[in-house]
Amino acid sequence: MASIVRARFRLSSLVFAFCALAATQHPARAQAKYPDRSVRIVLPFAAGGVADITARVVAEKLSEKLGQRFYVENQAGAGGIVAARTVTSSPPDGYTLALLSNGTAVSVSLFRKLPFDPLKDFRRSRALASSTSSSLRARTPHSSRSPMSSPPPRQNPVR
Repeated sequence: MASIVRARFRLSSLVFAFCALAATQHPARAQAKYPDRSVRIVLPFAAGGVADITARVVAEKLSEKLGQRFYVENQAGAGGIVAARTVTSSPPDGYTLALLSNGTAVSVSLFRKLPFDPLKDFRRSRALASSTSSSLRARTPHSSRSPMSSPPPRQNPVR
């Protein structure tokens, strides 16, 4: 009797395992390759600056690598709010990207109300660049002051 119970237990265990395995196996579904159309990169800066040049170089390399057109759309103004609003009002399908800076985060403390929440409405995908500011002082025999920055010295001071 015990052997029959063990045999049924083994058989039911095998059937359960087979059903569990069958339930987790899905046929391969064909997924569209991303991107299958042009991708817009919204930039909150005017054309011609460092951010614009960086975005255009990145867009060109992405276009070459992924086989679809990536293009930069400059939307300067309002401290990046215009560009951020454009991105947040677009569908979240990956075909509208933003190249934002820390200015977008600073806007939270400068304005009472924003049409977006920088923490909830955006997802960081990659850091494109970082920079540190530094100041160099060169030793030269010339004055470091610009002629426009200070008045010229007096030739004959009044006593």
